Amino acid sequence: MSYFEIALTYHQRGDYENALLHYDHALNTQPQDFQVLSNKGAALQKLRRFDEALSSYDAAIALTKKHAAIFNNRGVTLQELHRLGDAVSDFDAALALEPRYADAYVNRGFVHHLRRDFDLAIHDYEKAIELAPNFAAAHFNLSLSQLAVGDYANGWRNHEWRWLAVPDTPARVFPDHQLLWVGQDIAGKTVFLYAEQGLGDTLQFCRYVELVHQRGAQIILEVPQELRVLFAQIKGVDRLISYGDEIGAFDFQCPLMSLPLIFGTELGAIPCSGSYLCADADKSTYWKQRLSVYSRLKVGIVWSGGFRLDQPKLWGVNNRRNLAIDHLKQFESINADFFSLQKGEKAEAELAVFSEQTLSGPMLHNFVNEFKDFSDTAALIDNLDLVISVDTSTAHLAAALGKPVWILNRFDACWRWLQNRSDSPWYESVRLYRQSEDGNWHLPMREVAADLRRFISSRSPS
Repeated sequence: MSYFEIALTYHQRGDYENALLHYDHALNTQPQDFQVLSNKGAALQKLRRFDEALSSYDAAIALTKKHAAIFNNRGVTLQELHRLGDAVSDFDAALALEPRYADAYVNRGFVHHLRRDFDLAIHDYEKAIELAPNFAAAHFNLSLSQLAVGDYANGWRNHEWRWLAVPDTPARVFPDHQLLWVGQDIAGKTVFLYAEQGLGDTLQFCRYVELVHQRGAQIILEVPQELRVLFAQIKGVDRLISYGDEIGAFDFQCPLMSLPLIFGTELGAIPCSGSYLCADADKSTYWKQRLSVYSRLKVGIVWSGGFRLDQPKLWGVNNRRNLAIDHLKQFESINADFFSLQKGEKAEAELAVFSEQTLSGPMLHNFVNEFKDFSDTAALIDNLDLVISVDTSTAHLAAALGKPVWILNRFDACWRWLQNRSDSPWYESVRLYRQSEDGNWHLPMREVAADLRRFISSRSPS
């Protein structure tokens, strides 16, 4: 076998390090082989070594401009490097060479979505589906653009393709093949509802549990362990379990994020937009006593989302949604007490450095080492006046508790926050501050600081 053939074998197995080694061996004897250069770029892309991947694709394209796949793959790399205009140009080139290239339409649609060009994104996804009707990624990505513009009727339906579109989260298989609940009569039946995706999604969509119970069903609800104590007070739950617990007998099953489709949720009729969770009374009383020494307005702060080591596809989103802690210096002279609600080793280390080294900025009181789960976080939040947060599960928690929440949204904001509005139909207490320029937090932070001063002034005795 040639070095190239060996490299292909490793590549197909997902062993990209060994594939890369053998692509390099092949290039020692075939330095002008565009196919080897292209495949090397693909291996580097899988290893998230995007600058090196780009160089390899550049070298391949310098040798041939007739292969649509190379332009498409380079476009994906450029998108990962957040060079979005260049990425669109490469997808255009791929489609000029191969007009029926469904993958290039999906990839270009994704970049249009990141740029908030939703009409163009939807057009590209629909074109991909026209060419390949069962293209799961096209349907799922289309759903995110449709939901972002408030087209819930089509968005929820296409969102059901997520199980096929996201290889890391396949549809759950049940040993007794219980039917998926899609709205059938469930009076007198037992329905197993289960959380999926992130903690924020679970906090947002648990509002539907009581609606299922009102159809006459007994409810078994499965949630992450971190939410179990908090969710013990959700109405309509007959049995609450965590991942790994025995489920027991049930008749139907349904993931939480399929419930908006079943209930026909429209933009103007979202259930439970006020508070629908509450903090444990004893824990709240404990924090009320602990915080009684702070007499000023009490503001919770979250500047960073959770880092998921096992989900590298989300790293780019994390980088764009997170706030450099130095931006908190905007709050330096504000007459309030600030409390860190930030969990996570990296962010807590940032706070320690910020507190020790900064010559400006607010003092952030930090009690998170006392939090065992979200019920503890909820109890502290229950005694705050306001939470300011990037788009994280803590923001969802505070909003579900009915606490005023100011959410800092990246330019390519998540679909759930819609477009061009400062409020949210999902949570009455939320105010949104959006980046008007990709990556630039200075303007929204100045707006937050100014509004916070006005908020404090409005609550001060005249």
